[in-house]
Amino acid sequence: MLSTLVESAICRGGIIALLKDIINGNLPEPARQYLLASRLVGLNKPDGGVRPIAIGELFYRLAGIIAVRKITAAAAALLRPHQYGVGVSCGAERIVHSLQHSLSDGKAKLALLKVDISNAFNSCDRARMLQQLYATPQLQALYRMADFGYSTPSQLLLQRCEGQSILSSNGVRQGDPLSAVLFCLYMRQVYEQVAQQADVTLYGFFDDLNVVGTPAEVMKAFAALQTLLPSVSLQCNTAKSQFVYFHSDTAPLHRSVRETLAQHDISLHEQWVEVMGAVVGRDETAIRAGVAATLGDDSNSAAFFRRLLLEGMSVRCAMLLLRQCAVPQYNYLLRCVPPTCIAEQADVFDAQVLHAALNKLDLDPDEQGGETVLLLQARLRHGGFGLGSARTTSPAAYLGSLAAVHSAPVFAAYCDDDTPLPPDSLLHGWIDSSMRQLTTATPEASEHLPPSPSSFFSHYAKASPSLSSSLQSALSVQASSHSFEASLSAAQAKKKQDGGVALAHARAISAPRAWTWKTVIPSAPLLQLTDTQYRIAARLNLRLRPLSSSGMSALPASCPACGEKDAIANDNWHFLSCKKATGPAGEVTTRHNAVRDALYHGVLTVGGQAVREPAGLDLRDGRRPDLQIVFPGEHILTDVVVTHPLAPSSIERAAGGATRIAKYAQERKRTKYTKTAAHHEARLLPFAVETCGGLAPDAVTLLKALSRAGEEHLGLWPRDVIVRQLLGSVAVAVQKGNAMAVLSGYSKAVTTVRVKVDDGSTGGEEEEEE
Repeated sequence: MLSTLVESAICRGGIIALLKDIINGNLPEPARQYLLASRLVGLNKPDGGVRPIAIGELFYRLAGIIAVRKITAAAAALLRPHQYGVGVSCGAERIVHSLQHSLSDGKAKLALLKVDISNAFNSCDRARMLQQLYATPQLQALYRMADFGYSTPSQLLLQRCEGQSILSSNGVRQGDPLSAVLFCLYMRQVYEQVAQQADVTLYGFFDDLNVVGTPAEVMKAFAALQTLLPSVSLQCNTAKSQFVYFHSDTAPLHRSVRETLAQHDISLHEQWVEVMGAVVGRDETAIRAGVAATLGDDSNSAAFFRRLLLEGMSVRCAMLLLRQCAVPQYNYLLRCVPPTCIAEQADVFDAQVLHAALNKLDLDPDEQGGETVLLLQARLRHGGFGLGSARTTSPAAYLGSLAAVHSAPVFAAYCDDDTPLPPDSLLHGWIDSSMRQLTTATPEASEHLPPSPSSFFSHYAKASPSLSSSLQSALSVQASSHSFEASLSAAQAKKKQDGGVALAHARAISAPRAWTWKTVIPSAPLLQLTDTQYRIAARLNLRLRPLSSSGMSALPASCPACGEKDAIANDNWHFLSCKKATGPAGEVTTRHNAVRDALYHGVLTVGGQAVREPAGLDLRDGRRPDLQIVFPGEHILTDVVVTHPLAPSSIERAAGGATRIAKYAQERKRTKYTKTAAHHEARLLPFAVETCGGLAPDAVTLLKALSRAGEEHLGLWPRDVIVRQLLGSVAVAVQKGNAMAVLSGYSKAVTTVRVKVDDGSTGGEEEEEE
């Protein structure tokens, strides 16, 4: 709602004024209480505890984000080198990769202490926190807003408690954009004093602290923390803290270290440990065991997939959630864990994603083969559903992460050409195997990679920052394009055997905007597809039959509607182009009208005038285009045509390139209406769309013209939103029409067969023809 309002200059000015007043603390006390009141939500912790999250008012949070962005660079410089949570790109990944390399180094033999601070955010002293902030001139841009948010207690509203609330008077509110910076500043002096008292490296990520050094120095740091934390009203939770040491077989821990750990009930890990949501281990075997232990019993992931399979979850929403939530959430692990160590769990995750998709799409076992899986995992622009394979993505993700954190202090020495990465290190082996996997699958990937694993860090230290930060994206796009081109080549090679069916299908589903229907969010009736409609659309995209095996077995070989012999046997999607269905009352005509109406309502929505099938434009033969559209300074005529590129008569032309059939239909419409448009000084833009969703060039031009006119009329709506709405409504109308044609044709065909059986017909060719 707010993003819509800011498109208006008047509303934007008012919002900016309000945000300035919040940042500057220029609002009266009554307004402060309304803006600072937060809803208190208790999230479950893995250990059974509760994490209190305060969800603040939107305008306060937005102001906080703006204020923090202004001081992020200064805060990062101030908190360096111990804090990685503020202003550090890929901070968590830097910690994981640094710890993995340091702890597995057999020469250095370093240890790690994972420090857990009890209820850290809520226990820090608020007065001391503000004093430290006010004593830091580099962050003076945050002074007034911090005073506005924390100088007096604020209400935490309890849900379902009849308006009851408690006061937040200590610590920082979890969920407040200011909380991270304020807490890190609060801990700054503690970290500096620990580093002075012990020869250790500190990796802080907000309230997560990792201390690395020799076992003796780490224990010194622990003793210092035991003294320093109480001075700032915090306590070390030793029961949740962990000591990690991977070299007990070659350099056993001193007895005093083990006794201290036992005395404080600190657990000792000698194989692997979970750090920042990833796994760090002594070797590949240990990491694989850790990954299996942490991911194999992931109740949150299991619950997510279980809920997707519930009957109440629509097919469309399930597929959207799989693509936009399930696949991306695994990417962090792929970036942090070497591919050879996470391969088994990546396969399990891929299987979970595919099982959910195949289950929701209700595909028969014989329809769940390799081509279906490849299309489900392919990118949208290549005709797929965007459910990318974690196993395939893993090498690019891992190398992309290492390239992004090449400047981490642990890797600084390897950024020099004279100091290559040691070939006997675990990291060298992982980089080598990842590079080989990528170049084997996609030879072109070598142009983005260094010549050898040894020069990996020096290569990206000299490369442009954009390359190192976007390496995963570049490699993934390249691999996807390579795979798509290979599929086109394979389809081309099969052209003599299948007549170009596979190639035509590949061209059709990867045509411009053919993917739109897969991304439409069902936020309005015009944008909704039923489960049956979505499944039929997916089946067309996956080159499957329109119905299940049992449904298709009930159909005759010939079409009882148009009488074409063996029409259904030769083309399972015959009903999308059946001649009988193209009449005035046919389903194909209804589909055409649905697309026309989608455009018509879109024009009215963005403030234009439109007339359906305007009469009197051509007195010679009375021909009427589908729509006459008028905007100030713009007069457009358009005629809609929906073509089926996979019809037997269209296969050869469709195999020649994307939207060839739509372009051919577009030119026919141009021939038909060019003189009419010229006579009325109108711009002719035929709207040709294919059943797979591809749009001809004039159709895209028409939508852009409507969006420009709508942007001028509707000041609150940006052009991309208007285009997305228009594209979505048209795409959904096409797929709805396809489903209607298939279901209606099926119903009529099955009914005709049953009538003949009931009449005692033999089912011979003459009777079928009749």
